[in-house]
Amino acid sequence: MGYFLWASDTKPEVVYDVNRNPVALVNEPVRLYRPRDDGASALLDVVVLTGTFAGLTGRVPRDRVLDDKNGYVKTEQELTTLAAAMEREMFKDTNQIWRPIPFLAASMYCWARASVMATLLKKSGYKAGKLMLINHGGLRADSIFGDDMLDPNGATGFSWKWHIAPVVFLGDDNGPFVIDPSLLTTAALAGQWTAKMNITNVDFMLYDPMVAQLMLKKRYPGAAEPPWLVLADDDVIEPPDEQTPQVRNGTAENLEYVVPVLEEARDSLPRRFAIGALNTIRNKWLAAVGTEADLRASTNPYGEYRDDLANALQLFNQLDGQQRRAVTKKYPILLKAVGSTFHGTGIEADIAALFSILDYKWVSSDS
Repeated sequence: MGYFLWASDTKPEVVYDVNRNPVALVNEPVRLYRPRDDGASALLDVVVLTGTFAGLTGRVPRDRVLDDKNGYVKTEQELTTLAAAMEREMFKDTNQIWRPIPFLAASMYCWARASVMATLLKKSGYKAGKLMLINHGGLRADSIFGDDMLDPNGATGFSWKWHIAPVVFLGDDNGPFVIDPSLLTTAALAGQWTAKMNITNVDFMLYDPMVAQLMLKKRYPGAAEPPWLVLADDDVIEPPDEQTPQVRNGTAENLEYVVPVLEEARDSLPRRFAIGALNTIRNKWLAAVGTEADLRASTNPYGEYRDDLANALQLFNQLDGQQRRAVTKKYPILLKAVGSTFHGTGIEADIAALFSILDYKWVSSDS
């Protein structure tokens, strides 16, 4: 069942903020995202998904919120707004404090993010499932906030043997549409999702046929084979083990680890933001020098350089000792590539200043 707020020209409804101040007057039925409900409050926390106020977060009277006993997303506007609401979603940490889901730490614990999102979607009345892309030859998505480079000439990104995200359905069983803020800026069809991982050719199957196939092969697809794209139920947590595929990996015991691993992923964000700032400088510098070679010697090689450098310095200085050590330990290829890129350039001193914060020894390309 999906939820909606019943309103009309003759009986408009007020949307309130957390202090019970009116923020909007709705005069048409609108769809709602409402994953949290304490069962007692007269007002429910919601996100308006359709109509003039689509995207508005607020509170509405409980007795005016109805369910359509359907579970499907009704319109493309609802789908887009729902994906945007999920991008802002939070989890409750071990101290019972709400924290943003760490989508930018995409290489870490996709199963935990998918489990939280699927639970929220179900609580808000949607029919939810999950989509897995499995390829033990490797999946990769580029991102400045990613892990280390695969090689000195590459780009940082996220890599997996498999990746999982929740799905919803538009209208009926149309779709599935993937909601995965770690890779996507909105909901997307499966082919758009796999393309973000540089995959265009897949073998699509449902979960049970996948298990049957795995029981025959006893292995997942490798580098020379199409990855498996598997549509599964919302409570599937991860692919089964190759040797015992009949045993489903997805139990309440697994879910006990959701909060601790999301906290671990959240703790990686400061170093990811610092690395992202460094990647921004390198990428823009390479683009500028590629267009005009003389900029290699410039101390201000592109228009936003000084702002980008100031941002990088701030982010590097905010790292604590453990995070600084993690940067040098987890990004050795990237840091060496950055040193080689800027050795002997007009901004070498600036990069050296960033490296000094990490206590990282500058290594030139010819040493």
